[in-house]
Amino acid sequence: MYGTRANVPDSLVTNGRTYRLVTDHLGSPRLVVDVTTGVVAQRLDYDEFGQVLLDTNPGYRNRPMDLADAALVRIAERERIRTVFTVDRGDFEIYRPSRSWRFSIVPR
Repeated sequence: MYGTRANVPDSLVTNGRTYRLVTDHLGSPRLVVDVTTGVVAQRLDYDEFGQVLLDTNPGYRNRPMDLADAALVRIAERERIRTVFTVDRGDFEIYRPSRSWRFSIVPR
């Protein structure tokens, strides 16, 4: 889900739960907070070169978005396309355009 910044999502929906991403001035995630309970699910600290110093939940990783996926999401957002034909089901079940609607993925 994109919101207030173009380069980093404000929230993440995974496994039926919504998390708020608290980021620093560069857009690096610092806290992942469950919006329902307010519990911090993950804290990340970085050194001056961007290397992770502390990860309180290393099993929880951001899914990298490659250029092709980013371009498809941006075009779908601009053209208000809701259906995506892809075999990359895992990624497109997570990605959301800025208006927060889910993609309908073909084939099922």
